[in-house]
Amino acid sequence: MTLIQPEKIRNVAVVGHGGSGKTTLVESLLHAVGATTRLGKVDDSTSILDTDPEEQKRRITINIALASFTHDGTKINLLDTPGFLDFAGDQHAALRVAADDSVAIDRAPAAGWLERRLAEPRAGVATVVFQSLVLQYLDDEQRTRVRAAIEAAAATATARAPLAWLRMEPGGELAEVRLRVWPGGEDTLVALAGYHGRPVRWLGG
Repeated sequence: MTLIQPEKIRNVAVVGHGGSGKTTLVESLLHAVGATTRLGKVDDSTSILDTDPEEQKRRITINIALASFTHDGTKINLLDTPGFLDFAGDQHAALRVAADDSVAIDRAPAAGWLERRLAEPRAGVATVVFQSLVLQYLDDEQRTRVRAAIEAAAATATARAPLAWLRMEPGGELAEVRLRVWPGGEDTLVALAGYHGRPVRWLGG
């Protein structure tokens, strides 16, 4: 077993209201990095995080769950937390653990921040722009600049430095989750989702 130095450990608390998809997110992350060989699901009681029989029966998280993986020499501890107020104690405990890790958070208008971050693509690194119900809250100028920044970065994207734009924005009764990837620029509707969690209808892609 490889010894991980304390400065190479990051604790991440995954918090949100009940039914917002916290456990599904953690399961997806674990599967994406190869930490698990199958994608566990809450609805069919195969999640490696919800192991308590009561959790599997109710299909909700009751107890805090820890899952870890190592990426580029850094150990990431994901703390999956309950979303319902009845079990808020574990949520608070996870936040206290995560608070020991200082995380830099930028506070800036969306367009200017995105323009700066996308200005210089890095070879060998995939850049993902993710947003959830954002564009409707920006004024016309900000929306135009956001789209222009993404289009400018897309024009310089290469196979060695691809760009992906993953966004969830209003689409009617359900929100649309779309993924557009450059080079190529193919735009795919990958899912439909409730605005505050369930239902989530995965369409593939």
